[in-house]
Amino acid sequence: MAEVYLEQITEGMTFESARRSVTETDIVSFSAITGDYSPLHSDLEYIRKYTPFRDRITQGWLTVTIQSGLNSALKTWKILAYLGMDRRFIDPVYPGDTIHARYTVESVRPSSSRPTGGIVVLACDVVNQRGEVVCTGHETFFVARSNA
Repeated sequence: MAEVYLEQITEGMTFESARRSVTETDIVSFSAITGDYSPLHSDLEYIRKYTPFRDRITQGWLTVTIQSGLNSALKTWKILAYLGMDRRFIDPVYPGDTIHARYTVESVRPSSSRPTGGIVVLACDVVNQRGEVVCTGHETFFVARSNA
C-alpha cells in the first residue's frame, strides 16, 4: 500500500474506519488495566438501581482506544506524530454495540517550524450500529511532506 503524504490530503476528505463490536470482556479488562472500577462499568446492581442505563457502559477512553485502533485510511498516512485530541462523550456504548469512526479532514497546513511535515486536523465521530454518534471530537496529526 502506498503511503499518503501531506500534499495528498485535502480539506473536506471523508472516510470511515472498520467496525468492531464491544464486549463485556473489553470493559472488564479495561477496568483492570486502568483501575477504573466506577460502578458505571463494574456494578450491574448499582447500574440497574440508580442509573438510566440498561447495562454496564463502556469507559469513554475505551471507546476512543478502540476507535483509534480500527483500520482506516489513516493507516496509509505517513504520520510522524500524534499531536492531540479532544472528545465529547454523547451516548453510552454497551456490550454488544458495534462501533466505527467517521472522519472528515477539517484543515491541512504545512508546518512553519518543521518543514518536513504539516498539521492535519480531523473531525472524528464514533458511531454505533444504529447510526447514532456516541463520541465526537478532533484529532491532530503531524504528517510528512513528500519532498522532505
